[in-house]
Amino acid sequence: MVQKYGSWQIEGNNAFRQWDESAIITVNLQSSPHGVIAEGWWPRINETPDVVIAGVCVWDSSWQFEFLPRAGKHDSPAKRKRSPALPAERREMYERFSQGVGVSKIYVPKTIGKYHQAIIGWQAKKIQELHPKRVLYHVPGKEYHEFICAIERRMGSLPVLHDMLDQFVVELTEYIKARLSGNVEFIQPMELGAQSSEESFLLPYLSPELFGVRKRGHGWCGGFNGTQPYRDSGSTYPSGTDQCGLHCP
Repeated sequence: MVQKYGSWQIEGNNAFRQWDESAIITVNLQSSPHGVIAEGWWPRINETPDVVIAGVCVWDSSWQFEFLPRAGKHDSPAKRKRSPALPAERREMYERFSQGVGVSKIYVPKTIGKYHQAIIGWQAKKIQELHPKRVLYHVPGKEYHEFICAIERRMGSLPVLHDMLDQFVVELTEYIKARLSGNVEFIQPMELGAQSSEESFLLPYLSPELFGVRKRGHGWCGGFNGTQPYRDSGSTYPSGTDQCGLHCP
């Protein structure tokens, strides 16, 4: 049975992801003792890395916009909610704005959630195992401000949302500092030439030299938890995301 997990498909002990038009990544999954259901390397590295690059999403899918009912539709409030933290739902939101559908409520997380606890806890254990000399960590506050600005261009000024994001980033950064061992260096790709949030998320991995890192080959380690990224699916474990693993350049 094939399960969908974000941009991955999982079948048995293997996870598959389309890398480009001609290549598919295959990751062999193994059970993890570190608070996630499974983890896997692509490709597996056989030496201690000098540097680990990591990151975490700021707001998970509990950041939601509840839209007003569309003409002729009788969807429940749950079916009218979309999260700008998820790329596919963000595109759906923009489509609804273009159709003139209004927003009735905005839900914003105030505290560190199960997603952050699971992913950061897993990252901390893996970093202890790997013993890198440097840990570069991306908390994408500026990128989420860009998401809010894109929404403001469609529905008007939302200054409170910006303020709440800034407060959450401070809390999240302190949470990470308290749990990750070693010298954690917080990086801001948007300050090094990234032109969009999507480019910023990829910049540390595609151009590590901008952060003073010399490429020696690479390995990526990801933790898989729950059936969908960001979502608390009601299982025993809180959900994680396929984009918040560890990269060893």
